[in-house]
Amino acid sequence: MLKQIFIISCAYILLVGFKENNETDTPKGMSDYEDVQDHEIQKPISEVLGVTHVGGKYHFTNKTFLKEGADTIKYLGTKVIKLWFSRTSSTSMQDAYYYNSTWPTNIRSLKELAQTNYFMEIFSMPFKTFVLEAMDVSASYWKNGMTPNEQLAVQSEFYELTKYLLETYKNLGKTFILQNWEGDNALNAELIAPENLHLAIDGMTKWCNARQDGVTKARKEVVTNDVTVAHCFEMNFVLPNLENVNTNVFVVDSVVPYTYSDLYSLSSWGTRLPGEEKNLTEKLNYIAAKAPDSNMYGSKNVMLGEFGQYEISGWDPAVPFNSTSGNLQKTSVSNQIKYATEWGVPYLIYWEIFCNGLRADVTYNPGDNLTNNQLKGVWLIRADGTYTPTWNYFRTLFSSNLLVKTQRPIENQTPTHNTEIKPDQNILKIISKHEQGTIELYCEHKKIESVLIYDITGLLCLNSVFNGSTVDVSNLSKGLYILFATLENKEKISDIFFRQ
Repeated sequence: MLKQIFIISCAYILLVGFKENNETDTPKGMSDYEDVQDHEIQKPISEVLGVTHVGGKYHFTNKTFLKEGADTIKYLGTKVIKLWFSRTSSTSMQDAYYYNSTWPTNIRSLKELAQTNYFMEIFSMPFKTFVLEAMDVSASYWKNGMTPNEQLAVQSEFYELTKYLLETYKNLGKTFILQNWEGDNALNAELIAPENLHLAIDGMTKWCNARQDGVTKARKEVVTNDVTVAHCFEMNFVLPNLENVNTNVFVVDSVVPYTYSDLYSLSSWGTRLPGEEKNLTEKLNYIAAKAPDSNMYGSKNVMLGEFGQYEISGWDPAVPFNSTSGNLQKTSVSNQIKYATEWGVPYLIYWEIFCNGLRADVTYNPGDNLTNNQLKGVWLIRADGTYTPTWNYFRTLFSSNLLVKTQRPIENQTPTHNTEIKPDQNILKIISKHEQGTIELYCEHKKIESVLIYDITGLLCLNSVFNGSTVDVSNLSKGLYILFATLENKEKISDIFFRQ
């Protein structure tokens, strides 16, 4: 049975961007953007519904695997494709697109990756939108927090990539969406010691905002002639129906409200079973309520970055794939498309063209060409080359010119917050002394004058002049708290801490 989880919000304010006149503000997750314009329009479904290609465990041609999948998706009829775009290890791209390919192992930046022959060939194809799972160093290297210099490095990498894309593909009507991999899986909050959780949450937030800052900076500098680059932050745990999730800390509550991305994305595998599809509307509404509005995409700046259905779900895995299993998959997929397009998502991306999911006890060695009965069935074309009913359904959709509700980006709309990151900016450091019931506070560049502490509901728990070394928290109950420090220059900085 699916577990009912209640969300405990790990609210806190970012160390950068805290408003100077907000002396007693509690965290609200409010937007730093100007009032949004009306973004809702109708588009052909082929420009909204896309398909992912990554990590498939079989192939059919002598083409490079990246090109084989892209050609197949092009033939299907969609104008939206999602691809892996990562330098998290020397073999990350080889692992993603193995067959008939020899990827460079010394990629030093995402811009260099975009300049490889592999991606230059793909970006020249007639897709309108490329959703790129753009990962710079690793999925979660920010868990120990991020220094200003580390944030600058991230900002610079996404600035250089965005500038390259804007200049190289101008006047071609292309959109590039740069997103992260599933935020909740990257955070893995249940595996982090409670006293260290604030570092991981803070690090993820700074990392996300640094990526956006790089994209925004390039958009400000380069005249965008019929080319769009947007940043997107993805999560994968949102109520209701979280399946077997062993945490009550989710990025939609603890990270998203304190970011300012152009787009937000839900990777949704909790809406695939019969009767669950309707929960997609509630999930999208929840994210939209938590996510700051975007001047580029408006208040419904939430896409469905990943959805699908295993063909083996709801039937005996020992039975060969057949029309019954395929129709069960198609029904789930069509229902999810219905709810997502009725809501008006900017994009929804099906997972995927060739299956990457292994059945239990199946081993894959790079280069193997697996068979149907070794795979879970997240596909449009099976390993034996047969088309699924979902493939045929997509072909019909894309050839129908069906118009669906979606959101249009408005160019040259940038946030009003200050995105400058300085290596010497003031950072609050909190060291908990659990046995003494105190916390030590430290700020490298300025003296701390006073302290406010709130619980996660926004209740003020302590208002005190700082004595220069410690704060007595012995009267606080166990849990997460937000601490605001006022510096001698009246600047406000903040962090969260866990009281054991």
